[in-house]
Amino acid sequence: YMAQWASIFIMKYDYWAWKKTIPKEDIVEINKVLDHSSFEGEDGYKGKNIKTSKVKHVYYKDIKHIVENIIHGALLANKDCFGYNLYPVLDNEVFLFNTYSAKNKSEFGFHFDDNFSRYHDVKLSLILNISNKKYKGGEFEFYNPDPEDNDPNFTESGDIILFKSHLYHRIKPVTQGERRSLTYFFTGPRFT
Repeated sequence: YMAQWASIFIMKYDYWAWKKTIPKEDIVEINKVLDHSSFEGEDGYKGKNIKTSKVKHVYYKDIKHIVENIIHGALLANKDCFGYNLYPVLDNEVFLFNTYSAKNKSEFGFHFDDNFSRYHDVKLSLILNISNKKYKGGEFEFYNPDPEDNDPNFTESGDIILFKSHLYHRIKPVTQGERRSLTYFFTGPRFT
């Protein structure tokens, strides 16, 4: 589905959003893999009262056959619009699998993405909406004093967003159902 990427992006405020790009059969496949291959891992926001989603990890090698074209599309978007020097995505790198549930009104308060490494910086954040059921709430939102001007429109299963990781953003509480997402942080040499 790489060919359709060029025609469905939205460029605004340092992000790209692709609407309904991941085919339904790939979402089903991703969720099957995640149900069998995801594992508990460290969450840097645990205990900080801003994130109430359930977080698991999955290795790129376990989902590569499904998301490799998405990674290539994100790298093309970086080349054409962001220009960051990014490290390659390696098979043993981890994607975050986030589950936001209405049962506890899961959310993720305003934050920016960082890894606190002395050797490299997070440059771009890639989020795939892989929800396999309908949900309400759970809207992705950038921090913006003008709420009328803050709609990346990333609310449906199959949507993808790529943005500069230093931008403050949040996931509003899920009020009905369950929102599932897969996140990858592109890293590169430290900003100077």
